[in-house]
Amino acid sequence: IQRNEAWLPRAWHPGYAPASPFKLVTALAGLGANTLDPSEELKCEGIYRGMKCHVHPGQHGELNLRQAIAQSCNVYFFRCAERMGHEHLISEARRVGMDQRPLLDLPTLRDSPIVPDPTWKKNRVGVNWTMEDTFNISIGQGGLRQSPLQMACFMAKLAANLKSFDPKITKPESIRLEPLTDNINRQAIVDGMILATKEGTARRCQIDGVLVAGKTGTGQWRNHNMKLNLAWFIGFAPADSPKVAVSVLIEGVIPQDQVQGGLTATPIARDLLSAYFAKYPTSSSSIKHNTPQAP
Repeated sequence: IQRNEAWLPRAWHPGYAPASPFKLVTALAGLGANTLDPSEELKCEGIYRGMKCHVHPGQHGELNLRQAIAQSCNVYFFRCAERMGHEHLISEARRVGMDQRPLLDLPTLRDSPIVPDPTWKKNRVGVNWTMEDTFNISIGQGGLRQSPLQMACFMAKLAANLKSFDPKITKPESIRLEPLTDNINRQAIVDGMILATKEGTARRCQIDGVLVAGKTGTGQWRNHNMKLNLAWFIGFAPADSPKVAVSVLIEGVIPQDQVQGGLTATPIARDLLSAYFAKYPTSSSSIKHNTPQAP
């Protein structure tokens, strides 16, 4: 049944390239490895070592981390990945749980999320790892495979600054766990996500009275022997006092479906968040807390 895609629970099916939302993991890896300074500007000329930015033949010019997240610059994250090396990048993806299925109080699938490494590639296609593989991973492509639920859980972790987060059908008990990263590194990433919703690729997710932190992405996958687009949005709100995390994935069903993260997935996320805050208006408070609460 699953092979025929009947009853396939797409929300927690780990079959999708996470695309540009994974750049937040790359940022965490660079900050954790001390190879990335959030204020340092790196230059995007539209192409780097043969790998193109999404604005090519245009270019972003000089960008710091906040601006690179907001504009979703590929070249910035290629350069970050080159500095830290694939070991740090892969290790960070595993540290934040990208290689493990979220624990869910529902029947699980036989498939597991994939964080590729040189051994995986050698066994899969019989060739060695290259810098191109590192670049592809840094922007959420290559062999990476995740589910919308996994990406929502990652947003909940970043929102609450917790290394672990298990989704529950019923409201979980509040427990204090190990932080995902230090507050300075977290804020550097969140600032970029806020800028993305204010004037960057996620600007269609603006909501009156609610500050949203968001990240868009447009990826590719193969289904029914066709190369198709995927549109992503992940985020949380309010950005300064998180209450809810969201992940939206739109599948293109034919090659002509030009779905894009900023154009297709982001308005849906805006409508979801707007409905949430219409129902729970007190949750949109912009009062800042020193310790973010789990959404």
